[in-house]
Amino acid sequence: SGTWSTAPRAPRARAAATTTSRTPAPEARRVRGPGPWAACVCRVRALRPCPRVRGGGHRLEHGPTPLRCPATGQWPSATSLRGVTPEDLIAHYGLEPIPREGGRFRQTWAGPERPDGRPEGTAIVALLTAAPDDYSALHRLPADEVWHHYLGDPLELLLLAPDGGTRTAVLGSDVLGGQHVQFTVPAGTWMGGRVAEGGSWTLFGCTMAPGFTYGGYEHGDAAELTARYPAEAARIAGLCRS
Repeated sequence: SGTWSTAPRAPRARAAATTTSRTPAPEARRVRGPGPWAACVCRVRALRPCPRVRGGGHRLEHGPTPLRCPATGQWPSATSLRGVTPEDLIAHYGLEPIPREGGRFRQTWAGPERPDGRPEGTAIVALLTAAPDDYSALHRLPADEVWHHYLGDPLELLLLAPDGGTRTAVLGSDVLGGQHVQFTVPAGTWMGGRVAEGGSWTLFGCTMAPGFTYGGYEHGDAAELTARYPAEAARIAGLCRS
């Protein structure tokens, strides 16, 4: 995380660059952030300090395209948020502890109620850190659940299938390296996850349709799961809590 895209960008005309540096266009703003990091004044995205702008400030372009630094023509990585801490995200989203499972979350959407009492769909944003006791405990749900990676370090998901098969899915931004920005866990699959080794925190989301209810949540038992999936005994022990 924290890397910049190096894809080539078409150079700007000299006249346009000169005009921008002296008289910002209405859609461009110059901002300076505390310390070595700058952040967009409309809080769209935090950016690396530009080495070509004196004082580490940025002139940010706002519009339908991603924000970039005009001085370098580079776009920042979606995960280049070096100044952001888990405490910042907890405060920003109003995250609260997830009962039994672990981590912190906030429900961001719930659809209308169905005849069976379940919502048509639900969505949450959630946070895990590298603290030893901060993980998503093994559990399973009666409907497919889509996991989305948003920011931070990779998230490793241990998946235990009903047919006895096991696999690990890694959510993260390195899609060409096999990570997933979106991953669907089939209904009835035991799932549990934690921040990948060497990481600090991960911000992700989960979406379900029909939506999540605590009545449909089944908490994993370490002894039972170890007996069913003995090859993953060590990881099961590390992803179960009473």
